[in-house]
Amino acid sequence: MNEQVIARAEAILNRKEIQEGGCCVLALIDAEGYPTAATISPARIDGIRRVYFCTGKGSNWVKRIQGCGRASVCFNSQAEQYNITMVGEVEVLDDPASKAEMWYDGM
Repeated sequence: MNEQVIARAEAILNRKEIQEGGCCVLALIDAEGYPTAATISPARIDGIRRVYFCTGKGSNWVKRIQGCGRASVCFNSQAEQYNITMVGEVEVLDDPASKAEMWYDGM
């Protein structure tokens, strides 16, 4: 992929409004093999390589991830005309260190 495109995407994802209140679409595969997509707010974004989300351990998100670790995440804006789509592997982190790092009041 073009290094300029990657640098522009990372600059957008590092913006405060994205980091602290952004919204994206997370697409996963369900038990029947169909794609599912839903809007979710990221808990943390580390450039274009890693995006973290928080959800309940018994949620449909977790069940789908356990069934198939392939995923896509899309950030977009009509106003600024960008669409950043990432694909890759997703995993459930439930170790105490990850939980403590992601915890915030209201969880």
